[in-house]
Amino acid sequence: MVSQTDLQSRHQPRYYVFEALIGAKERSRIWDQAQFWEDAFLDAAARERDLLGLDHSSTALLERYAKLSVPERKLWDLKEDRILATLLHNLIAFMVMLKTTKQEIYNVGYRLLGRCRLGSHFSHSISNLLESIAELSGNAIDLIPSMSASIYQQAFIVTTGAKNLTTGTASILEVSSELH
Repeated sequence: MVSQTDLQSRHQPRYYVFEALIGAKERSRIWDQAQFWEDAFLDAAARERDLLGLDHSSTALLERYAKLSVPERKLWDLKEDRILATLLHNLIAFMVMLKTTKQEIYNVGYRLLGRCRLGSHFSHSISNLLESIAELSGNAIDLIPSMSASIYQQAFIVTTGAKNLTTGTASILEVSSELH
């Protein structure tokens, strides 16, 4: 049987990478610059869209979008919203970890939320996170895996009451597995 003292002596204290970035002596003033966070968000969004194949010829994408049925357009919009909401959620988490002022987090968060024009579900989720910022610190916000980190993801449009997509009700079923 292993004693408690054996367990304690085997375990080294944990150090998190973000703690080195925010140390009292080394903390950079760049973490307090709104423009840095907005640029980081836009760069991350462009990279994520590129990894998912959504950042190629904008004309071709618009033509493809125009040919989609209403449920397929909704699916496309949800995918775009999920990308942006995930990145914005994680950006807010990083801002909290790096001890950006609460007011700056609100300002950047709501400014980007307005620019993203997310659907109501994702917008509500981000708004709730921003409203709870006052009580959060360190790494209290769990990061959400990006869509490009999914092993497998597929979406199905399930219709009820009709044999085609133009009539009846349609629901979207997504299947994915995240890398850990």
